[in-house]
Amino acid sequence: MINKNLIKRLSHPSEREVRDQAFMELEEMIQDNKIQFDDLELKAIFEGIFWCLWFADKPAYVDDLLSRIVQFTNDIENEKHKLMWIKSFFKSLTAHFGSHDMNDLMRLLRMQLGCIFKHCIQSKKIKKYLKIIFTETLSNENSSVEVGMHIADIYLEELINNFDQEKLTHKQLTILLNPFLECLEKTTQSTLFRRVKEKVFEQLIEKATESENYFPMFNVKKYGEEIIFPVASGESTLESRRDGIYELYDKAIGKQKEDEEELSYAQRLEQIQMAAMSNLQVHTKHQKKKLIREKVKKANKIKKRIIKMIRKQQEEVLSKTSEDKAAASTPKVVDSSAVEESKSTPAPSATAVQEDTVVELTKKATKKRKKPKVKEDKKKSGRKVLFKLEKNEIFNF
Repeated sequence: MINKNLIKRLSHPSEREVRDQAFMELEEMIQDNKIQFDDLELKAIFEGIFWCLWFADKPAYVDDLLSRIVQFTNDIENEKHKLMWIKSFFKSLTAHFGSHDMNDLMRLLRMQLGCIFKHCIQSKKIKKYLKIIFTETLSNENSSVEVGMHIADIYLEELINNFDQEKLTHKQLTILLNPFLECLEKTTQSTLFRRVKEKVFEQLIEKATESENYFPMFNVKKYGEEIIFPVASGESTLESRRDGIYELYDKAIGKQKEDEEELSYAQRLEQIQMAAMSNLQVHTKHQKKKLIREKVKKANKIKKRIIKMIRKQQEEVLSKTSEDKAAASTPKVVDSSAVEESKSTPAPSATAVQEDTVVELTKKATKKRKKPKVKEDKKKSGRKVLFKLEKNEIFNF
């Protein structure tokens, strides 16, 4: 368990001797495996380490301190603890990047990356170390992209410095490039996407095609067909990144852009007019699928609304019919006073009845038939959905 006093002495602002003594104590604790490997303790340790580096002012002293910080990774023997240490290192580095001396932190990052590569040659858990690099520096979870961009700048150089190019196989290099390929597939940061694309993949493809000595066992065309193309056409790839990955695929297989013929102003105007008249829309395969899915969703929404309205109208009709039946079945109560009045009033003559019937018949003959009421429901799409609903009319599904 790390003492809080040790962290305070590591970050002592004025006394270099106090910081050196605390740093030596930390080295002994790591070598003797006396620290507790959890997130909080490792975060506190790296907080003290980075402030100790911040207060270092002389170049020779800074160089010695950087090498001793990187040596901590080699001093940890347990593989699980080593992974936790490296994860905490990248997390703390991302937090301090930009607030400390950038030159020292960039040098530290380069040295730490070289240390990881040297360890990866001997260890079979290379994928776990690469996953840590991706999640802590290249993924969307990080608000800062500076560390990921700097790793993209130095990655190929460190591969050459720490691996034997002639012995590095196609499969091994493919595994080492996986974090950056995943970054191209998922990143929402356009600056990071461009930097990884230019500094890692385009540079690798250009140098590997121009020189046979640059990773001689790496097959660029095979990598483009088997690795880059499935990522470019995959469903998990962001639409905004797809075209850029397809460009890498074209470069990898050696496909060059066809030179467009120079057109006059009249020819260009004619092309624009033809495209406008035919309502020409150029879409990729994935964009077409996306448009079809959106149309199907809209159609399903409209269908659900129509069914809901028809069912509502059915319920109203059924309720009205049930009310009419109930009213017809109930017996009418006859008022005795009304009967006596009807008896007292004289019955109408036959001529008067005939006149009334003639008037009613003429009214019916001249009366125009009313059109059935039409209910309109205007949708957001601008369409009109019409329903004819007469009395006692029921829709069945």
